[in-house]
Amino acid sequence: MARAAVRTAVQRTLGRGGYYPRRRRSGSLISLIILGVIGAFGYFYLGETRMAEPLPTGPLKGRVVHVADGDTFHLGRTAIRIWGIDAPERDTPFYEPATHALRALLHGQAVTCTPLDRSHERIVARCLLGDGRDVGEMMVRSGWAKDLPQKSGGAYHTQEQQARQQKLGMWTDDDAGQAREALPSNL
Repeated sequence: MARAAVRTAVQRTLGRGGYYPRRRRSGSLISLIILGVIGAFGYFYLGETRMAEPLPTGPLKGRVVHVADGDTFHLGRTAIRIWGIDAPERDTPFYEPATHALRALLHGQAVTCTPLDRSHERIVARCLLGDGRDVGEMMVRSGWAKDLPQKSGGAYHTQEQQARQQKLGMWTDDDAGQAREALPSNL
């Protein structure tokens, strides 16, 4: 009987499996999980602002290789968002003609863009064609983009009003009248 009592006392002290006491691992596992969650949050939510590349200091020059929509295109591997305008986005009225209008405007043209900001992994820039014409102004003047006064300070307000009066681009009289007033302003 004494052996059974000793064995029970040893098992309580050392644990059932052997000579070393059992460690409680649940606290360290929970700590590890919490640290992982904090690290993931920092990487995905705070990392973009901290790890984003700085804006280029000089102008970006080149030929357009791809037009994504009516206000975004690529110079080489660099995505450029045209400063101060908003064109129809995918799955909205006038997306296709606005994209086609920018593609036609930039086709075969040398473009010089002055970086001003970043938005959604794109460089926001004021862009000029080789002959000095402002790309944003041309898109608003043709009626395929709106002025974004909160970003442009109203730089293209007059051109937008003229396009509306002349019923150009998305300002034509048609069945989509209310849709064009509800164009998203997403930068």
